[in-house]
Amino acid sequence: MGESFRRSTALFVVSPLHDLGWREYPASWPASSKKGQHPPGTAPFTADVETAIQRQKQKIKTMLADTSLTNFPREEVKQVLDFWRISL
Repeated sequence: MGESFRRSTALFVVSPLHDLGWREYPASWPASSKKGQHPPGTAPFTADVETAIQRQKQKIKTMLADTSLTNFPREEVKQVLDFWRISL
């Protein structure tokens, strides 16, 4: 994040956005005060999303176990799952 320093008794944080000339948080961006608004390209985490995640995890688990998929990049998939701490 940015640098912080003390001026009298208040703590100020100099953010990189402030350094670029931004003076306030853009009104079009989501904020805690704007319930139901999500960043562009995202969706709320619903039961349907959770179901889709579980379905995709099961597909990956099945592919990892399927020895007939001779060109399936098992080790690379396992490395990605480990990196993102995803358990199947």
